[in-house]
Amino acid sequence: SEYKGRSEGTFLFKDSFGAVWLDNDGNRLYENHNFSNAHVFVDSIAPVSIDGRWGYMDREGNVIVECMYENEALKFVDGYAWVCLSGKYGAIDKNGTVIVNPQFKYAEDFSEGLAAFEQNGTWGYIDKKGKIVINPQFDNAFSFDDGVAAVVSGRQCGVIDKKGNYVINPQFDNVVECSEGMAAFKSG
Repeated sequence: SEYKGRSEGTFLFKDSFGAVWLDNDGNRLYENHNFSNAHVFVDSIAPVSIDGRWGYMDREGNVIVECMYENEALKFVDGYAWVCLSGKYGAIDKNGTVIVNPQFKYAEDFSEGLAAFEQNGTWGYIDKKGKIVINPQFDNAFSFDDGVAAVVSGRQCGVIDKKGNYVINPQFDNVVECSEGMAAFKSG
């Protein structure tokens, strides 16, 4: 067995038969499902897999988004999750409604209303309505925190605001962390 984690009053294990949830007393939950893999609950929703296709289940054990997506399903953040179809990522809401059509090579979780995405080798930012708000132009991009995000441009790290303007020009070799309005960089 493999321990996958604990959240929202449940323990999640993976054994030779698939995903197994237990309550705090060791009782099996959701026995009517045969998920081959799963992740812990976040906001009462767990990514689940059947035969390599991913979807989502609620705390009552109802499949709320059909297991039809490729790759591992990402957790819901701010009411949205990135899913993969035909090798491209798009975003869905908790009802499974497509909010952003699958079109990106990869995408990060939404944070402060924006998500970083990769398209044609460069990174930009999209809002929850699917509108590109900062055009792809970075070698890498990270999540926003307190109105700023670290980005990599020309192998140097800097920090932008939500309009894409640099508040710290690219000048550092590596970004270590960016949170609570501060960024830690490594130089040299």
